Amino acid sequence: MDDLARPDQDLSRPRAGDVPIWVRWLILGATVMTIVIALAVPKLFLEAEALLAPAWVKIGLGGLVVIAILGVALASSPVSILARIGVVLPLTHLALMVAVGVAWVALGSRLEIAHSLVPLVDAVPIVAIQLGVGAAIIGSAWVIARRRRREVVQVAVTIALVQLLVLGAWLPLASATAVDAFGFTHDWIKPAALFGSFHQPVQLAAFALVPPLVIAIAYGAISTRRARWLPTLRSPLAIALATLLLIGAAVRTSASATSLAIYLNFVPWLLAVAFVAVMMIALLCTSFLLAAARHRRAIERDRRQFIGTIAGSATDIVACVAVRSWLRGPELVVDGIEVETAEGALPVPPGAILAAPLPLASTALKVGEGLAILHGGTAVGLGGFALPADGSPFRRSLAPTATGEVIVGPAQQRDDGALAQVALAAWRPCVAYLLIFLAAALPALAGLSAN
Repeated sequence: MDDLARPDQDLSRPRAGDVPIWVRWLILGATVMTIVIALAVPKLFLEAEALLAPAWVKIGLGGLVVIAILGVALASSPVSILARIGVVLPLTHLALMVAVGVAWVALGSRLEIAHSLVPLVDAVPIVAIQLGVGAAIIGSAWVIARRRRREVVQVAVTIALVQLLVLGAWLPLASATAVDAFGFTHDWIKPAALFGSFHQPVQLAAFALVPPLVIAIAYGAISTRRARWLPTLRSPLAIALATLLLIGAAVRTSASATSLAIYLNFVPWLLAVAFVAVMMIALLCTSFLLAAARHRRAIERDRRQFIGTIAGSATDIVACVAVRSWLRGPELVVDGIEVETAEGALPVPPGAILAAPLPLASTALKVGEGLAILHGGTAVGLGGFALPADGSPFRRSLAPTATGEVIVGPAQQRDDGALAQVALAAWRPCVAYLLIFLAAALPALAGLSAN
């Protein structure tokens, strides 16, 4: 198992259910920025197109975002307010992107200025980008996880977040390189004129999107199949990525009009990949809730017959929650154990499903650490076992047998509520998304400040 921590004995760590100070400030800043964007974008969008709309239309989206954030903040939960808001922020970004997409389709030809600025959105539909990238991520995660199917969603989240980060760093360089690679020779200020005679939109999309996706898949494979390499690779990868971001920002500040026009048309693709990343996080939350409910039902169904005590002493840690990365949720890990029941000693194999709520103290864990959940002497319930059929003449002498996935969990489980469990499961990848989204926006902001 990973190094086991005792957060309750380390005063330098946040309290159980809370997050580190720097994360609190990040979430506060992202909250303010999200509300400002939600209030400003509809108003600026409609005014730029000279479209008349009631005031409630211009502020309605921002109002809904504020209501959603307040609803999560005011909900009763043992998890801190900022941790909960940190999880809901990516979902509000998802809602904002959906709203913009709906407005783009609904208003259609009335958005003449917008269509003239980003003609590649019409040439390569955003939905096609989202479906293609999403399918590639899920398929790659399925292949990488192989026999560990429970990790598919975790791997998909990792790949999606890494792709968003690398794409944000790559697009400034791609927009500058594409000028010569695809024969853009005129410094047109209007993108509609620049792309008017361009007949390779799919190739350009592949040029922009495929390299970051390949890098992300490679990282997802290494982090899953060769995790022991990460401590050695982490520093060189961080330096390379920081260098790429700085070069991208420098390229943006001195870009030609043609490169600027191309980059402007790449931005919707960046948002499409951000959409996919948030969808993967939402899938992580959903799969966690569904799996937890299913495992809890299995324990409740079987534990009347299969309840017992883990063999061993109280110092023998047999199950823990482990944090492997900020790019994925925490994982519940079980060693091979033996449970003494009324039906005899039942073996629970390594890698069995641990049906236990995530502890509040898991918010204080650092990457590579674990927190004990089960130890020797703990009363547990088992799922996935069955007694021999009643017709068997040796029924009393036969031990129960596993009928599928073996599930083990504390006999008495606390209930913090679904919101708390989702926050504990997803706040780290959500915070990673917020940081990555900010990093991906740096080259764009550098370009705006220089023009």
